[in-house]
Amino acid sequence: MTFRPPTTKQQRRRSRQGSARRSLYYSIAFGAVTVASVALLAGVLLGNYYADHWAPVSSVNGVAISKDDVRNRASVNAARYQRQIDNFMIMRNQGSITADEYSSLASSLTSKQDATSLYDEALSQLQGDLVLQQYADKNGIRISDADVDAQIEEDATLDEMRHVKVIGVDARPTPPASSPTQAEINEAKTQAEAYLTELKQGKDWQEIYNESTADGTIGSEGYNIGDLGMVTRESLNLDPGLVDIVFAMQAEGEYSAVYDSEDGIFRIVTVTKIMPVYKDTGWVDAVGRKASGDAYRSAARAEAVRAAVRDAIEAKYITGATTARHVKEIAVSPGFGGAGTEYKLKIMVFAPNHDTNAAATLASDDPAWDDAKKRADDAYAELQAGGLDEFATLAKDTAKNDEPYFAESGGDVPWISGDIIYDFGQGGTTLNMPALRAAVSDEELEPGLLEPLLEPSMGYVLAYFQGARPSPATRVATMQLQFSLGTLTFESAVAKYSEAADAHKGGDMGWVTRYMLPAEMEQAVFNTPVGGIAPTVQTSAGYWIFKVVAEEIRTPDAAEQARLKLSVWKAWVAEQTDAANIWTDQSALTAITPATIE
Repeated sequence: MTFRPPTTKQQRRRSRQGSARRSLYYSIAFGAVTVASVALLAGVLLGNYYADHWAPVSSVNGVAISKDDVRNRASVNAARYQRQIDNFMIMRNQGSITADEYSSLASSLTSKQDATSLYDEALSQLQGDLVLQQYADKNGIRISDADVDAQIEEDATLDEMRHVKVIGVDARPTPPASSPTQAEINEAKTQAEAYLTELKQGKDWQEIYNESTADGTIGSEGYNIGDLGMVTRESLNLDPGLVDIVFAMQAEGEYSAVYDSEDGIFRIVTVTKIMPVYKDTGWVDAVGRKASGDAYRSAARAEAVRAAVRDAIEAKYITGATTARHVKEIAVSPGFGGAGTEYKLKIMVFAPNHDTNAAATLASDDPAWDDAKKRADDAYAELQAGGLDEFATLAKDTAKNDEPYFAESGGDVPWISGDIIYDFGQGGTTLNMPALRAAVSDEELEPGLLEPLLEPSMGYVLAYFQGARPSPATRVATMQLQFSLGTLTFESAVAKYSEAADAHKGGDMGWVTRYMLPAEMEQAVFNTPVGGIAPTVQTSAGYWIFKVVAEEIRTPDAAEQARLKLSVWKAWVAEQTDAANIWTDQSALTAITPATIE
């Protein structure tokens, strides 16, 4: 008989084996799900981290700038600015600088600590860093750790600063002439020499300054006249020769000789405070407490690259031999107002009750109008008897002239279009003087003093009409047409039309090299055949016409190198930046910019 194991036992064993197998499968599946979940979570976390930190905000020629790059640079800049402010505070507390000087120095740095400004500046810096690093890589310019250390040492050093004040006198052409004669230039220099004599005799600087700017056409920041505050050699925007004079002065309160600046203004400078070089031994620690050390070192490396590239570019275009062109120029200012005829005027206003703002609502039969008319008539008679040279003196007398702007400027108004005098309700900036516009629009009107004119919106206007001329665009177009017809020489046009400071020298700019002029002007100069006249270049600053006299391969002389030092690097960097492929995600930059900086 054959033995057979019980069937039921075999079924139990298989059941137990199947159950174990299923448990194993479940465990494996659960483990896989767990691993997948963890991986998914890690992926989400990594993705979020990437989006918050590594995602690009910008790129330069395909090289990305991450969000953290911007944050790190902004924190470095904030730390630097705060440390500089702290240093200025120490100097104030020690009496090295005055409270006003501290306030001026600190305020400019404080404004940079605004979060939006910091982040915008940080991104702009990083973009510029990449442009220069890519140039350095292509041209074999390398930076060592020692170079970075030297740059950090330089960062920790505050350059010598001086408190500079400037008085200027410029030669004024007699309207309708566009440029001063040699006699008028000599007169301006003589006046500057007289001011210098008075200063040395003890007359107050502010009093002389007020006299020198009485007609309002100089004295604005754009002319670098007045109290320029505490400045470094690098930041002082004056002729290189005058900068040398300023930083060669040995004593506070010293005055320079009269200096004939390239812009045609005769300047006198004085230094009222000299603050020597200051080395901050705690600089690195102070910056490191507020910003990552690695981030600061990265920023310092970028600065060292910038310095090395700048040295290479300046060696090539400033101290090296390059193609240069001898150029003459005609410059015409853009004017004020519309495209019509321009007028040159001096103006005073005699308002009822001495209030130009209330005149429009004052009844026409109010006795104050009669008083204003009488004062205007008296001034008219005084000028007729004493001569128009007294107009500025009379206009500055606020007991007589009721318009503060004209009183401050000595009545002087730059060349303006008819629309600026009165625009017939078209809107925009206007003096709102319809009677004056009607008077000067008379083509037969000769220069001279006009009888008082009633302007109901402000009072009685007394105007000295000095001349009229076509609009800037018309004058430039006329010149180019006459050049092409051969009926006008360039030299004659300079004498008649140019408003440049070199007009009295025949418009001679000297030798022009690459990166000396703005890009559009440089293109006009170097694309014009030698002996030819370039097409008109128009910018927001006016119109230029250039004549190319000659071309040579030459090394700039010392004076030319000093001038090139002011323009070459900035122009070269702008050209490189314009040529780069730069992408920016402005919305991403805005999103990571905090509301405030701690």
